[in-house]
Amino acid sequence: MYLSNLHTNIHRLRFYVAMLVFFAVGVGYSSFYIPCVAIYLLIVLSGSLSSRLSRNILFLPSTLQIIQMFIPLSLALGYFVSLFLIGHERMTLASPFKIMILISCLLILVTFIVSIEQNASKENKFNLLTLLLSMGLGFFTKSSLVFFYSMFIDSKKYGYGCLLHPISKQEVNSPEFSNLLIIPTILFLYNLISVKTNNANGNKMTYLLPYSILIVLAIAEATILQGRIFFLLVGITFLLFMLKYYLRSSFSLILGVCGTAILFATPFALEHLPSSLRPSILTYKRIATGIHSSRFSLWSDGLQKLWAYPQGGFSVDQSIEPLSWFHNLWLDSARVAGFLPLFPLLLLNGFFIWRAIKKARTSSQENAFILFWLQLITLALMFQDVIVEGNFPMFVCYFLIGIL
Repeated sequence: MYLSNLHTNIHRLRFYVAMLVFFAVGVGYSSFYIPCVAIYLLIVLSGSLSSRLSRNILFLPSTLQIIQMFIPLSLALGYFVSLFLIGHERMTLASPFKIMILISCLLILVTFIVSIEQNASKENKFNLLTLLLSMGLGFFTKSSLVFFYSMFIDSKKYGYGCLLHPISKQEVNSPEFSNLLIIPTILFLYNLISVKTNNANGNKMTYLLPYSILIVLAIAEATILQGRIFFLLVGITFLLFMLKYYLRSSFSLILGVCGTAILFATPFALEHLPSSLRPSILTYKRIATGIHSSRFSLWSDGLQKLWAYPQGGFSVDQSIEPLSWFHNLWLDSARVAGFLPLFPLLLLNGFFIWRAIKKARTSSQENAFILFWLQLITLALMFQDVIVEGNFPMFVCYFLIGIL
């Protein structure tokens, strides 16, 4: 009995430390997540040594599970290794191979932890979506720290286009941080709406208050940063959740539609406030450009050059916008390394989509729906952001969603 309780406590402690690891990875500072990883490995080792029946304690993955994990990991590593080996000289990174090693280690780490915790979750009823929520909270914390520090230093200078990093003291691109808010905000919405709905007899304030505060903060930050893609994706998600969980109530359906409309209208309404009350960095022009964004011209330019340069080496038309990137994972990969790294990347995309659809159709678990939707959301984000040479944690998050 004592040994059984000891094993259960080890499993529970290990899962909590795994949550901390994913939170630290989301925050993104190596001085934070390396000690967390060391603690996790120490717990795994101590669990294996606490009994001769180490397989029962660790819940090591089966051969089939190892193969299922090996396929996406090998494709992801194949993509990054080929991309950096071929295209490192064309990248804007100061130390491209350090970034390659870092991304590869993070992907291996995510695969290792998920493979262990998946088996343990069957015995201890852990919700693996909590690991994704932990990474999302890390994203939210990172974005909020940079945002509030920049506002504290100079709210007139910093906002859309430029923020000041509190650790490096360097100016950074603001769209990266507004995009980082999207995944956690969707997870906050999901927990606020679905969990509260499915636990009607529980303490509703336990879910309502903290998630509501986090959502309001995220919307406020995205508004000042003028994150158009934030309002588009979060607004669509909010309407989808309302349709899924409140379709039986016409009042709730109307509330969902009105809430979505308010979410979209917030930036426009702020523009019509008196100038003394309106933040100087909020401009109607930025929010209202919509599909006339130069991103579409960049992508069109990239697609035209893609087929003429199968080995890479083409660049952005500076007359469209003075940038070094196409703000698209696939085009930027082809720009520096040609077609070769696109093959494992496209295979990985197809594998994850197939797996998500299969789970959504055959699994009765509620997590299958949100994981499928988040697959689409992360693909949309990588379609319009600088990933490899910028916001690479988004790819790590995409990989985590795919293997859960």
